[in-house]
Amino acid sequence: MTDSTYETLLAQRATLEKQIEAAKNAEKSAVVKSILEKMNAYSISLSDLANAARRKSRRRAEIRYRDPSSGETWSGRGRPPRWIDGKDRTPFQV
Repeated sequence: MTDSTYETLLAQRATLEKQIEAAKNAEKSAVVKSILEKMNAYSISLSDLANAARRKSRRRAEIRYRDPSSGETWSGRGRPPRWIDGKDRTPFQV
């Protein structure tokens, strides 16, 4: 009896996956149309989208220094924290 239930569920899943794909494809054209309308309304170009995507994909700077007493870290970029400011940075390197 377990096999028949299992097989029935697999068949239902296959049917549902087809229905999900069909619904997605049906809604996709409406979404694309909406996006194009907004791009036109705000004068957004494809290069604007590409630039926005690039900005979001920036990596965080790697940690280069660690304060052994507090465990605080610093990437070496920007203003140095108090625990390393004015000191030799060699002992703090990670």
